[in-house]
Amino acid sequence: MTVIICLDDKNGIAFNGRRQSRDRVVSERIVDLSKGGKLFMNEYSAKIFQSDLKVVDNDFLTKAEAGDFCFCEDDSFLLYLGKITRLIVYRWNKAYPRDKVINADVFYGKTIKSRCDFVGNSHERITEEVYE
Repeated sequence: MTVIICLDDKNGIAFNGRRQSRDRVVSERIVDLSKGGKLFMNEYSAKIFQSDLKVVDNDFLTKAEAGDFCFCEDDSFLLYLGKITRLIVYRWNKAYPRDKVINADVFYGKTIKSRCDFVGNSHERITEEVYE
């Protein structure tokens, strides 16, 4: 499965009790990326996606299979590292006051396959990193 997360420059996944992942352009990219498959997420995340592809289930990481996409706004995916074949990270190129941080060990053993910058709705530069 492919896990998709949004992080700041210090691997923060949430700040000031809010999601790190709210950018309309990023949401649209994720929907486009997951076409031809399923895009799993929990109820909290569902409100930022307008797509018939999305599958909303609070136990989605258990149910996702190879070829599926999982959008995560917390560190729950760390329990499923053995199922993850690809990790896509969207970085804001800023450091926010972080409530939750993803340990850099999540990248251990993964190779960065691509990196590209694009203009977002909320940020002038967002970086997409793909690890396998």
